[in-house]
Amino acid sequence: AKHGPITDRKNRRAWKDYYPTIATQTRGQQPGYGPSGLRDEQHKDGKNVRQVASWLNAKPYGDRPFFIACGIQKPHVPFLAPKAYFDRYPRNRLRFDPAPPKFWEQAPKMAMVKRYAGFGFEFGVENDALRREYIQAYHACISFIDAQIGLLFDGLKRHGLWDNTIVVLTSDHGYQLGEHFMWGKVTLFENCDRVPLVIHVPNMTRPASVSEGLVELIDLYPTLAELCNIEAPHGLQGRSMVPMLTDATMPGKGLAYTVVSRGSTLGKAVRTQRWRYARWPDGEELYNLERDLAEHTNLAGVSEHSETLNVMRAHLSRAESTAKSQRSFQR
Repeated sequence: AKHGPITDRKNRRAWKDYYPTIATQTRGQQPGYGPSGLRDEQHKDGKNVRQVASWLNAKPYGDRPFFIACGIQKPHVPFLAPKAYFDRYPRNRLRFDPAPPKFWEQAPKMAMVKRYAGFGFEFGVENDALRREYIQAYHACISFIDAQIGLLFDGLKRHGLWDNTIVVLTSDHGYQLGEHFMWGKVTLFENCDRVPLVIHVPNMTRPASVSEGLVELIDLYPTLAELCNIEAPHGLQGRSMVPMLTDATMPGKGLAYTVVSRGSTLGKAVRTQRWRYARWPDGEELYNLERDLAEHTNLAGVSEHSETLNVMRAHLSRAESTAKSQRSFQR
């Protein structure tokens, strides 16, 4: 390549200067979005997936079991995808709720992130046209990724591997597209903390079955260990999801624990089936997710919910204590 490997630190400046010349649609856009002008296989995600598919085709594993982790970058910014995926989502047909204008009068200020400015938004101002452009681009990236994942699934089925291969599809976090006037990640809101999690286990999971039970990403390790008949190390914070995979009606965890950073301080939250409680250095949040999934009404200061608030505070204290003791055990 003209500038040498991008993995070499000395070449990165040249690559950084070169990138805008091939992604001209992102000029003047901080995160960047728009049709890429490329085919699926020209995107790095398309290349990654096709590399794994070619490995399946070549069958270098022979008759041995194998493990593959296929990392996919989209829908991280810039929101670039082939034009065909943008065409699926006409901007004037997108539906979303405007952010509640007075929400931040009732919520801790440390619960917010200021990434909205990088996306070109003014805090507290609903910019409908710009929001539609970003949402369209985000959806286009999601559909592009769906198509790439489909290639992997097709490869597994074509080579007779689907019926004896465990498949896990997940992500590291959700994403905010203007909810609460927030953009990006690193908050404790449901649409930021919740992740997709789809698991296929031959002769165990039932196609199209859905569970509303709570699980955490730390549960994947003990789950895969059990499914592969491997003894998991003692002291893991997660627990196996195998009972839920066997029967989707089985209950999940009583609560899920989430932490995000604000400089040297932390925001911490616990989520039960019904409630989400968050504690920040400058305040608390409490949302009834059965009635207010969008988390528009903070009930932490409402006297009639004081008992629930105390219960959730106790849940958080126990979660913190458990996590701390397990970290000490692992050391």
